[in-house]
Amino acid sequence: MTRARITQIMNLLHLAAPIQEEILHWPAAKRDPVSERALRRLTQIPSWSKQLELWRQLLPAANGATGKPLVPDRA
Repeated sequence: MTRARITQIMNLLHLAAPIQEEILHWPAAKRDPVSERALRRLTQIPSWSKQLELWRQLLPAANGATGKPLVPDRA
């Protein structure tokens, strides 16, 4: 594994805690509801509230347009 890849993976720790929790509760599937690339973009946003806002926008497409998060919002 390259140093750059390790950095990408470690940067996922910058995701808001509720996002991390939701990802941990995703069912095992062939394809994740949200791409890793999209998650890496979220890590560049320092504000957890802004991350959560953008996360909710990503989920409707991932959840069949229901917009229903897999883990309830704790905000």
